[in-house]
Amino acid sequence: DGLTWTVYSDGLLSLAGTPSNGEMYDYVYEGETAPWMEYVDQITALEIEGGVTLITEEAFAGLKNLIWVQLFDAEVEEIADGAFKNCTNLRRVILPDSVKTIGELTFAGCYRLWEVSMGSGMNEIGEQAFSGCVSLTSVKLGDNLKDSGVASNAFLDCHRLVEVITKDTAVVKG
Repeated sequence: DGLTWTVYSDGLLSLAGTPSNGEMYDYVYEGETAPWMEYVDQITALEIEGGVTLITEEAFAGLKNLIWVQLFDAEVEEIADGAFKNCTNLRRVILPDSVKTIGELTFAGCYRLWEVSMGSGMNEIGEQAFSGCVSLTSVKLGDNLKDSGVASNAFLDCHRLVEVITKDTAVVKG
């Protein structure tokens, strides 16, 4: 599909190349398991380089040792439902300006996730996108994100969330 991947000895999963339509192969839809899941215990970092516009449904779900994600020169516009669900060691997510949509349950169950920063392109956060992220304390929303673009339960059970930073101000929650 034009996308190549490599798992390095230091735990880095690197995806590069240009899929034919910009979308990663949808292993879940096709009833298959992503080939990198064979290395689920070894993967601690993920980098996606240019060309990919869609991270497909549950593409990296369950990578229990994944700590960080980097989208280098990425053109990612959408992160589909459950893409990083139950990545229980994921700590910090910084999304570039290209990302416009986070699907339902995208980061659900990432209970060690403590910080999220979204780029200016973000305009939609799906249902329960960050549900169960019990360590999440700070979220920086994209400059163009409107209230109507955030599902009412996007941060369900994020009990430690104390700071939501918007373009103009920091909103402190309870």
